[in-house]
Amino acid sequence: MQVADQRDFYARLITGRAGVSDNVLIEAFATVAREAFVGPGPWQVFAFANGYVETPTNELAYLYQDVLVALASDRRINNGEPSLHARCLAALAPRHARQPGAASASLIRDQRRQGLGFTDILQDDLADDG
Repeated sequence: MQVADQRDFYARLITGRAGVSDNVLIEAFATVAREAFVGPGPWQVFAFANGYVETPTNELAYLYQDVLVALASDRRINNGEPSLHARCLAALAPRHARQPGAASASLIRDQRRQGLGFTDILQDDLADDG
């Protein structure tokens, strides 16, 4: 399965669970690379009563689900529930998104130019909190 197919499935899954039918939001979720925000796999996904469960591999199919992915599992910090994000964004009723994901993609490009990934920045921030 191609990454674009996985992202399309993911977008339709989470927006469907959220009751969102806004095509701009669906396209945004299908466009933005979730892996850029959670670091390399395998990932730890939150399984509620069981805490975090590690994915068996770094295959993107595990990531493109409606799951919380740990950013710092020891501190219970995660990336948030995608369907909740979809519901909240839909409630804002955005109307002028000409290029879904463009701001996120630009931020990621800038971080990569500086040799930083999102998780590198998060780890620095978490270290400052300690």
